Amino acid sequence: MRPIPTEMRTRILEDCDNGLSERKAAIQWKVGRATISKLKRLRRDTGCIEPCKGVTGPKPKLLAHRKLLQEIVAKTPDATLEEIRAQLPVEVSIQTVHVELKKLKLIYRKSLHVAEQRQEWKVRMLGFAPEKLVFIDETGAKTNMTRLYGRALRQTVMTAVCVFDGAMDKERLESYVRDA
Repeated sequence: MRPIPTEMRTRILEDCDNGLSERKAAIQWKVGRATISKLKRLRRDTGCIEPCKGVTGPKPKLLAHRKLLQEIVAKTPDATLEEIRAQLPVEVSIQTVHVELKKLKLIYRKSLHVAEQRQEWKVRMLGFAPEKLVFIDETGAKTNMTRLYGRALRQTVMTAVCVFDGAMDKERLESYVRDA
């Protein structure tokens, strides 16, 4: 898409300066309201309304950190964008991290990764007998979201072997598994 010509930018901003709302100016000039907001911000921040001459490439904040970004991904390939961002020495948005990773061709499809994990899980499950599995369900809640009761579901019967006052924690679960 071509940038809006400077003359048109000038006239849009003149209309807004003379009291025309951004919404009405956007309708009149057949541009988006965001475009008008950006023009106003550009004029305020730079004093200029000329179209940019094709700024391309990585975000300036990450340009100096490309090597570090590659090292982080190589060291922890399963890290989320948030985890990668937390390791960077500059503050950037998750979207900025995503865009830079894409430019570096370091993005992978998580669905592929999840599919591999699912396949591994299916192979591991081949040795389990379903009749020996017990599914623990914590039920009962108060307004503070503390669970009051728990049930164990087996393939053949539903049992309530024990009731705890309060939420299930590691010690209670281990106690249940050991004594049930």
